[in-house]
Amino acid sequence: MISPFSKVNYVDHSVTDQTSIHQFIEDNWEVGRIGNQSMDAQSGSILNMFDFSHRTDQLFLNPNNGTILSDLTTVANTFPSAQ
Repeated sequence: MISPFSKVNYVDHSVTDQTSIHQFIEDNWEVGRIGNQSMDAQSGSILNMFDFSHRTDQLFLNPNNGTILSDLTTVANTFPSAQ
């Protein structure tokens, strides 16, 4: 799992599959299960892979080359039309 909320240096041994991602989305945004007899209702949860207890600062990337822009001031100076 690649996410700013992934647990650091953590290996999760839970049984999951692609429908686990559907289950996470449905549960996180409270949209219910997709379709009748949906397999994601039976899938393993991926919640154990995350640590939502810490706040992460926003990371701004230059859309042209992917380099990290240090803060909103840099974003505003680099892309004046974004203001």
